[in-house]
Amino acid sequence: MIFKYRPVTVITELQVPQGLELDAEQWAGYFQPLVHAEGHRGTVWGRSQKEPGIVLLVTLWDHPDELRNFQDSPCNQLFRESLLAINAIQVSYHEAFRRENWFSYLERSFVQLLWVYLPAAMTSEQKTQLSKFHGIHTPALGPSIPASQSRSTRTPHKIWATQTESWRSQEARLMLWAHFWRDEKAADFRFYTEDYITRQDKIEALFDVLVEAGALEWKEDFYQFHKVSHL
Repeated sequence: MIFKYRPVTVITELQVPQGLELDAEQWAGYFQPLVHAEGHRGTVWGRSQKEPGIVLLVTLWDHPDELRNFQDSPCNQLFRESLLAINAIQVSYHEAFRRENWFSYLERSFVQLLWVYLPAAMTSEQKTQLSKFHGIHTPALGPSIPASQSRSTRTPHKIWATQTESWRSQEARLMLWAHFWRDEKAADFRFYTEDYITRQDKIEALFDVLVEAGALEWKEDFYQFHKVSHL
């Protein structure tokens, strides 16, 4: 048997009534058909800080084929019925190939996500502008300073959806720009001054990059993710 490994991440927004997660075991039970599927590597969930009625579900699979097998299986039907029973409605669905090990950092970080819709056909100048800016980086620590004192748990990462979609009558591709902060207080680093002449802060500088890259629209949100356990 040949083991196939081409990790793909599924990012799903669900509209879920607030408070259902307070009973941790019952909450985890709704996701058991998913987490026991063959090829499933892990699932985390987090409520949107900006829209508390939205839960973001992020699932890692070994290979797209195993994801497709699950989608065509009775287990997926059972999973969908489980969500419908609690009035959980899918709001958005995206897939992204995992090129770096960022998934494991979701659960141990306070995650800032920029949902950025970019033109599907970007100019070379726009691509260059976006590629040379890597996000909000925190200062490097000296060798005598423990990593636990860093404001971030890892470097920012751009997560690209595999498929384009129609966005306000224009073909677009979603890019999730993830920043992994140690905690909510550490995330305030984004308001530190980037340019002392213009008094522009770091998040404003990032927004300027998005404008220059031709972003059609973006939104900022924050999540504290939790692992879905096997029962």
